[in-house]
Amino acid sequence: MVGCACWVSDPVGRLVYLNDEGRRLFKVGDEALGRWCHSIVRGLDEQGRDFCREACPAWCDAMRARPARPRTLRTRGPDGRGPWSLVWIVSVRGPQGTHPWLVHCACSQERAHVIEREAAADAR
Repeated sequence: MVGCACWVSDPVGRLVYLNDEGRRLFKVGDEALGRWCHSIVRGLDEQGRDFCREACPAWCDAMRARPARPRTLRTRGPDGRGPWSLVWIVSVRGPQGTHPWLVHCACSQERAHVIEREAAADAR
């Protein structure tokens, strides 16, 4: 058991696992399984660009055997809003050696972003 949102996408980008914290983060249930990961997570990077998309940057990194690194993303639920999270994305080999299966773990960074915004506003 992990105390943060976790989900797994298969080699073609479908969501195959989502823990309870992930269901709460994305405001979805079992209907999310089998859907495209990017269509559920809808992550934005710190510049407001779509990070989660068909041409998944984490999947591209895994295919090039680049090491995993944490990403700060704003996930968006069905209402288009969501918190900032620090997301670790780790590539693993799946059944019959298929690659890459991406394991994602997200820990809240919302408080850190609030503090940064307040500090930036105070500096003006």
